[in-house]
Amino acid sequence: MPRFFTMLAKHYDPANVDKGMFSMFAVTPHAVPLIATSEVDPNSGIVTVDGKPVSKGKCIKFDFSPLPFYFVPVGEVAREFGKTYTVKLSGFRNKKGKKFAPCTFRLVTETRGTDDGKHKENEAAAKEVSDEGIVLLKNDGTLPLAVGERVALLGAYQDFRLSAVGAALIKPRWQLTFKEALERAGFSVEEGAQTALYVLSRRSGENQDNKPIAGEYYLTEGEKEELAAAVRQYKHVILVLNTGYPVEMKWLSSLPLAAILWTGFCGQRGTESLADILCGKVNPSGRLADTWPYDYYDLPAAHNFVDQDENSPVYSDDGKKMGVRVFYEEEQFVGYRYFDTFQNKNGGQFDQNRNSAAFLFGHGLSYTKFSLSASAKWTDGALSVTAEVCNVGERAGKESVLVYVGSPSGRLKKPVRSFAGFEKTRLLSPNESETLTLEIPAKDFAVYDDKARAFVLEAGEYTVYAGGGIGEAEKIGSFILTQEQVVEKTCSVLPPVEEVKGISAEGSVSERTRMVPRAQVFPVRAAYQKKACHELPKYRGPRILFTDVKAHPEKLDDFVSQFSLKELVDFVVCNGSCFGPKQSGAAGKLAHSEKYGVPTYYMSDGNSSVNLNRRTTGFPSSNVLAGTFNKQLAYKVGEVLAKESKEYGIAINLGPGGNLHRNLLCGRHPEYFSEDPILTGTMMAFQARGQEENGVRATYKHFLANGSELERKSSHSIMNERTLRELYLRVFDKAFSLCKPSCVMTSYNAVNGIYPSESAPLLHDLLRKRWGFDGFVMTDWGAVDYTADPVRSLNAGTDLLTPGGKKMFRRILRAAKRGEISKETLQNSVKHILKVLLQCE
Repeated sequence: MPRFFTMLAKHYDPANVDKGMFSMFAVTPHAVPLIATSEVDPNSGIVTVDGKPVSKGKCIKFDFSPLPFYFVPVGEVAREFGKTYTVKLSGFRNKKGKKFAPCTFRLVTETRGTDDGKHKENEAAAKEVSDEGIVLLKNDGTLPLAVGERVALLGAYQDFRLSAVGAALIKPRWQLTFKEALERAGFSVEEGAQTALYVLSRRSGENQDNKPIAGEYYLTEGEKEELAAAVRQYKHVILVLNTGYPVEMKWLSSLPLAAILWTGFCGQRGTESLADILCGKVNPSGRLADTWPYDYYDLPAAHNFVDQDENSPVYSDDGKKMGVRVFYEEEQFVGYRYFDTFQNKNGGQFDQNRNSAAFLFGHGLSYTKFSLSASAKWTDGALSVTAEVCNVGERAGKESVLVYVGSPSGRLKKPVRSFAGFEKTRLLSPNESETLTLEIPAKDFAVYDDKARAFVLEAGEYTVYAGGGIGEAEKIGSFILTQEQVVEKTCSVLPPVEEVKGISAEGSVSERTRMVPRAQVFPVRAAYQKKACHELPKYRGPRILFTDVKAHPEKLDDFVSQFSLKELVDFVVCNGSCFGPKQSGAAGKLAHSEKYGVPTYYMSDGNSSVNLNRRTTGFPSSNVLAGTFNKQLAYKVGEVLAKESKEYGIAINLGPGGNLHRNLLCGRHPEYFSEDPILTGTMMAFQARGQEENGVRATYKHFLANGSELERKSSHSIMNERTLRELYLRVFDKAFSLCKPSCVMTSYNAVNGIYPSESAPLLHDLLRKRWGFDGFVMTDWGAVDYTADPVRSLNAGTDLLTPGGKKMFRRILRAAKRGEISKETLQNSVKHILKVLLQCE
């Protein structure tokens, strides 16, 4: 008789609807996993929790288990902390019609987290980010609400999400539910109110792309009916978009909503920030880091993305059998660049009457009004902008000044305007002013000439705009170049090996992206090159220890020359992860050496927290941080991550992530910053600087062009070199110009016929020689297990293979003994790793 095993289903955390050991592999909100001896008929059975029925579960077969798992959404009922519930399963059959044995078990919910009183400054920083990152999209004057006003809660308010899934997961020490935060702010939550708050919530995270289906990108019929009913019943309806990514807006004009706010995944203090914004204690100052179209298919990138539907497999095997060939046919026209170029007809001034998108990049409202007086000056290859911002309203508030540059049409196809820089004021009282100064390098709005291998400014008139969103920015000046200027000569990296047709003059693209068998991902491969290295002279003096090199860094070459071949291999292969139930949760540990006195150093995930098997400060996701347009806050996030990393024994933090929002359905959308490379590169650099200057090493990832999660280890990004340089490499180029991190992590996906970990021109010629990187390059976890080649990767300039382990160690040692990897190559990588470890505290 088929049966269920419950050993993994005994505990549940009501605080995080998506949290769980399998959350990266399957979309199973509220659920705990049961092991089934055979696949469950989805139309059979009933599950009750303390006698109350819950929704049907999901049966999923993973490639890492011989038995399927059945996920039961116990959290629909089990919402109290520190309580024991009784779960009963009855009436289930397998797909062959055989009955499962009835199953009853006890479920214990976790105790609620409490404020330990030791991290108040860190947690206050988290609230600053959510205060400034939440975006007020629409307001008819209803907001702010009066303190003490009665409000009704509707929709998914009990499932209010604070965190993404996967590497960007947060596990806060404490948090308030949305209802608790409202009550603490002085609101009275009751059904008989005239004002209703409707919460729409969507999950997002690593390893699972979102789908253009009802319940994910699109609203369900039930949600539409609930919103329509709320508008009929309540005088004011305020929509709270608690989503990790933009969702459909086609219904916007049909519902007379009083206000709309986007919270994103706003971190452990996010519900408090939202309540404070609703009552006016906090004046919203966030702006969108992404364009919100009315419909997903309004975006050109939507036509070259593997869109899954309701019938798509719940789980993919991460690229072991299938892969994806992704053509970047939209070229540079991502997000606002597309709408501003192809949806306006007024020569660069956005026509708001066209309603091309629901909300454009940079859009965000305030409870006060600001005036802006700005000017622009072009001098010696740089653009200087001076902007005086005055609060002409009645409430104190902050304002961001966003600058865009319109380029002349010429021989190189380009967007009408590009975002070029930003600054944010301090909190300005009514009638108070502040003057902001922006120095914008020409390279930040130059275009790439792939034939000349250079960034250039074409001849013609350049128009400068300033303001908030690109739809509202006004002209503040212009300058004329009488001849083309070369801004920077560079090297060619990752040129296309397949044709990219590109976007048409009308803004349409060919649909060429396909899922294919893994063997067909690379019909054409890029040429492979090895990086040249020189063997170190053999040191023959007294043994040098790690502490000696700390005191005398000039001894590093002699120190490394002491290492045997086996010892060298040990350092380039990560020594595994600490993800087990009773382990720390550190993502990886580097090799240590008792012989040479090298201690063990640990790495952790964490763009938004120090992601360990313990409670830590939980910041909003990166796209919310980007919406603050506040560099100092990005620095403060890095500073707090450094403090807590040191507190918990972490030397290297595996973040921030700098991939662009090419397609809004990418699962890691909340983990990355924006659709714009300058905003992304700037914010990630300031966050990294906050870490580096406070004693913990930062990692720029995922290098490069990681734009989707489906079959991610066998995904192939195919684009022309101009697109690569002006968008996907520009992110990292900008970040490196502001802060050089200690580490870089390559991406799972291939780019133009080669995996980045195998590209010497990318890792050596560009990263080290052009950008001056002096740290170490690591692979993403498991990237060299069955897709990218570990030997080719080391020879090309990758320094550390993760997560490594004994099997990988033996493989690399055999390759080194056969001469497939030279000793000098290994010495070079170990030097890069040790240079970073010598800086660790």
